[in-house]
Amino acid sequence: MKRFAAFTFLFAALGVATVLVVLLTRSDSVFTQAAPAPARRSMAEATVGDAPAFETATTEARPSANIPLSGSETLLDVLAFNLDADQEDEQVLVVKRSDELPVRILVADYDPDAREWTRSWEGITAATKIKTFQVTVNDLVGDRNLDLVCSGMDEEGEQTLTVFWRSVSTEEPAAYVRIASIRADSIIVEETDRPESYKLGQTNGESWKISAYSRDEESENLLDQIRETWAFSFRDGVYVSEGLEKIPGAQIEQRTIARLLTGDAEAFERFLDGIWYRETDSPNGPNARLVVFDPFADEIHFIADGLIESYGWEDSHATRYGIFIGGRSMAVASMRRLMDVELTGSNRVGLRIFQDLRIKADISEQWNGRYRKMGPGDSAAFARERALTLSGGPALEGDWTGADGATLTITGNGFARAIGETRTSGGKAVFSLGGKTILQLRTFRQDGLAGPVENYDARLKVGAAEGSGAEILELVPVRIGMDGAEPTGEGASSWTRVVP
Repeated sequence: MKRFAAFTFLFAALGVATVLVVLLTRSDSVFTQAAPAPARRSMAEATVGDAPAFETATTEARPSANIPLSGSETLLDVLAFNLDADQEDEQVLVVKRSDELPVRILVADYDPDAREWTRSWEGITAATKIKTFQVTVNDLVGDRNLDLVCSGMDEEGEQTLTVFWRSVSTEEPAAYVRIASIRADSIIVEETDRPESYKLGQTNGESWKISAYSRDEESENLLDQIRETWAFSFRDGVYVSEGLEKIPGAQIEQRTIARLLTGDAEAFERFLDGIWYRETDSPNGPNARLVVFDPFADEIHFIADGLIESYGWEDSHATRYGIFIGGRSMAVASMRRLMDVELTGSNRVGLRIFQDLRIKADISEQWNGRYRKMGPGDSAAFARERALTLSGGPALEGDWTGADGATLTITGNGFARAIGETRTSGGKAVFSLGGKTILQLRTFRQDGLAGPVENYDARLKVGAAEGSGAEILELVPVRIGMDGAEPTGEGASSWTRVVP
């Protein structure tokens, strides 16, 4: 009897276990079908405490689109935001169509009833340059809904800002409507602090304005600008212009100075990033003094007289009018250079070099002075004429005879030379540089490896008498550098070829 009861209990337990396994398997299967695919989740860009109480997101591995794209659409980026405060994120897809320039964004939403992803909305932005495009979400309108904010640049090099508003009252089937499309030299969303009632979800907040800055074409001062202010109109459902305001260049400069002199050393480092030249000397003159600040590589380079002194950027300390920098020579580890940089204008600084306690780093004080940041116009002064290969060029090919019976044979792609018992050969190139014809001879060693490279200013002279002439080829050794071809000071060689 006991054995029968034991067997009965065992079979019952096995039956219950089997039912549980089947139920769990079906449950996992249903859950797998209902759950959307994971997506890279991007944090909504809002000031701390100002964003609506929606679930934000964290960054994960970049996924693929959860909806099919047409043959003309190329996927550029995939983001995920919780746009409607439900349990699931929506995918925001950045795409480019082959038949149009503007960048598009698509919103893919998951339908739990149909258990599939659908293309719920798409919109066209004003940006055309792919690498400058960025999508963020923020509540610009102040109605506690997240707007899609798309920034980038267009083909004219202007900044663009396109804002799409999630409006549940719209009669259009799309979930979003375009409320702003602005182009300018620079665009700024004027974010303001909103009250606690907005942060607690009790009231709406004030709409943020948008400022668009463009150059004043009627002014000769390049710093003069025109600001156009845009404000959201609930009656019109779009951002409307509130008017234009002229901003003098002096006011812009003062605003730049005020923004930099805040005691933030890192902000001042970013301002210094670039090439600076001493104002008392032309940037491309013989006495030019250049200082290159590279805060991202933690390096500072001093350039003068064709020499470069490089220092590691060790530390920075904010001062009342700028920044104090400590640097260490990358060539002599014991040499430190202490620099006091003071802001004197929107693109000007004063530089003073101090000695440390052991070594005076700038004994002649040659680096002290006022420096101006090099802009595009100043950089053009350093442009050099490009070397051009001469396909036709002067007819240098042939057999030439030099002093003491030396011979030089120049072919289409090489040369052979014999001076006494010394014989050299290799490849050759002919190109124009700075108005000079440069003959470059690339010698080969006996083991087949590349040897020295010789550069010559080739000067061909032709003389004729009674139907015959002698061609004279003068080869002046030169050094190729930033300023073109300069004579090395070595003696020139002369070669003759008789032409019947």
